Amino acid sequence: MVTPAAMLLLLATGCESKPTDDGTPTTDSGDSDTVPVDLCPEHVVLDPGEKVEFGLIGDHEWTKLTGMYALPWQAGGWRAWVKAKNASDDWAVVRVFDSVDGVTWDPRPPCGVEYDEWVASVGTVTVLPWNQSWWMWLRADDDEVHQRVASATSVDSCAWTMNPGYYGGDEDWADDAMMAPHVIEGPDGLMWMYYRGSPDVNQMDSAIGLATSPDGMTWTPHPENPIFPPSDDGWDSSLVGGPHVWFEDGRWLMLYSGHDREVDPTWDSQLVGKGKRMGLAASTDAVHWTRCSPEPLFERGTKDDNPFVLEVNGDPWLYYRTTDDEDARGGQIWRTAWPH
Repeated sequence: MVTPAAMLLLLATGCESKPTDDGTPTTDSGDSDTVPVDLCPEHVVLDPGEKVEFGLIGDHEWTKLTGMYALPWQAGGWRAWVKAKNASDDWAVVRVFDSVDGVTWDPRPPCGVEYDEWVASVGTVTVLPWNQSWWMWLRADDDEVHQRVASATSVDSCAWTMNPGYYGGDEDWADDAMMAPHVIEGPDGLMWMYYRGSPDVNQMDSAIGLATSPDGMTWTPHPENPIFPPSDDGWDSSLVGGPHVWFEDGRWLMLYSGHDREVDPTWDSQLVGKGKRMGLAASTDAVHWTRCSPEPLFERGTKDDNPFVLEVNGDPWLYYRTTDDEDARGGQIWRTAWPH
């Protein structure tokens, strides 16, 4: 797999390239002979794994954690940016934690992202070193709970400045809710952002879309959006979201979440998301995807979602949010060994 450390190298050098007839480099889109005949890895049903421990900030224990993104950090450790909610579930911020083993994470106050101007709540993020700075792409809610994607920059990955403007609201299929941005350097050298979108503020009928950007702030939606809609009749036929994409063994892989259940338009987003599970998809071009999970990878809590793969001491781990709350609010971060 492309590890976070290798992804940093990709960000610095671009994707693998090959010369054209005139000697200029061109990006390998994944359509070359390196693509394996069998696109999907072997399907496995995973063990739910173990709970990940996050330490105290002051006297506050973070008991409502809904997603994390982490990278290799100093002295062989890792740094995570984690979406954290308060007990009443009416606001969310991003907090920063460090770890030496990937299981126990210590807080780094006052690092993180608070509200800023139009932003009433912030959510699940991607963090990358890019253009000689640290960049964060995150879900940001306004006072009316319309969900968009914003960005922030930092010189030290601790103190962040929100950039002006946001992306979202211009696509009919995702005009009221856009969240869970996952940003990579795409096959064409642009920044590619995968995201969950919905025409409803409570996140019903979600699909996964793609947008590209030359500067990390101005995004152009893909003309085939949504590139990954719910399936016709599978376990993910009523909703999909939470994309996490990487390049491995000549193909692109995507972890995502979804469910197959009836939802009521009057429910809030937590109840709409109840019952989510996770699966895997594969692609040769990072746009057109083949589903690889005839059934979910596992079932642990009231909902399991927001997958993220991190290599720790040579071993890949799948981190995810899970909750035992009957109303599907809040959550904990767990991890399980990733077999691929």
